[in-house]
Order: sequence, then C-alpha cells, then structure tokens
Amino acid sequence: MRESYLYLAGQISGISYKEATIWREYVKEKLPRNIRTLSPMRGQEWLSGELSLSWDYEGYPLTSAAGLLARSFFDVQRSDMVLTDLSAASTVSQGTLCEMGWAYALRKPIILVMDKGDIHDTPIVAEQASLILPDLDTALSVVKTMLAE
Repeated sequence: MRESYLYLAGQISGISYKEATIWREYVKEKLPRNIRTLSPMRGQEWLSGELSLSWDYEGYPLTSAAGLLARSFFDVQRSDMVLTDLSAASTVSQGTLCEMGWAYALRKPIILVMDKGDIHDTPIVAEQASLILPDLDTALSVVKTMLAE
C-alpha cells in the first residue's frame, strides 16, 4: 500500500494550542493509515498550555521564525497534497497563505475549507486552491478519493 503525505495548513498564530491541534487530530483519525498527515504542530506539545500561540519562540529551534519556515517548507515540498482549513480563522493567517503559495508553486493540489465571504476569500487565494469546500468532512472525502490507490 503506497503511503501519501497530506500537509495540514491552517491558522496557528493568535489561537490556542487546542484550537490549532484539534482539527488536525480529527483529520488524522479520519484518514486511512496509508495517508500520513504532516502537522506543523507535531512535536510542539510543550505549547499545550498556550492560549495565544506566537510566531516565534526563540530558544526552541523548530519554533523560532527560521525553524518554522524551514520545517513548513520542507513538509509542503514532501507532501502529495495540502489540506488547508481556514473555516475558523479569526485573523488573516499569513503563514498559511505562504504555505498555500509554496504548494501552488510546487504544483501540489490544495483542498481549501473556507466559507464564502471569509477574510481569506480573495481572488488570489481562490485561484491557488484546487477545490474550495464548505466543511472539513467534505474535504476529507475528497482527500481520501484523490489519494486512494
């Protein structure tokens, strides 16, 4: 069985650790074992008490600005597809928009969960997305079908 990699992009900065991880854990649980998720929150359990995550935790290599950028770009590069959830974004998610730009440039399919009229609902974001879907469960169905053997 071929393994596929799915990068999970979405807001992190300005939200709690729980908010940043709960949907990513849900996605991981709902996918078959051959679809491996790549979460920018993996290995960051030490942030579990944070109520408002920051861009930069100096002194921690993978949560410094350079570390975040390097790991996220590496993960997008090695992924087969990117699932972006902006459905609950409270502010513009600059990091997520960078990840979408990388995925688009690397010709990775981008499945975007976003409401019509969302703060990210712009022509550039829409053009980068392979599909824009209204909810995470619909997106998961599409991901499973597209990454099926």
